[in-house]
Amino acid sequence: YEIMTDDLRDYRFYAADMKHPSEVAVDYIYEIFTKHYMNPRTVERMTVCRKEYLRNAHRPIITG
Repeated sequence: YEIMTDDLRDYRFYAADMKHPSEVAVDYIYEIFTKHYMNPRTVERMTVCRKEYLRNAHRPIITG
């Protein structure tokens, strides 16, 4: 909340409804959170898990 209200006060960091944070704001806040509260090994493991999740969620397009 503090990052959104202090660092990201500009309206470009809000979604179209002007109430919720935009995707850019969420990414920025998440980056700050991981930098300060997670060690490099945890961040590396999260990256691996995310890749696995995206790979498993992939559904091929079947034509024909």
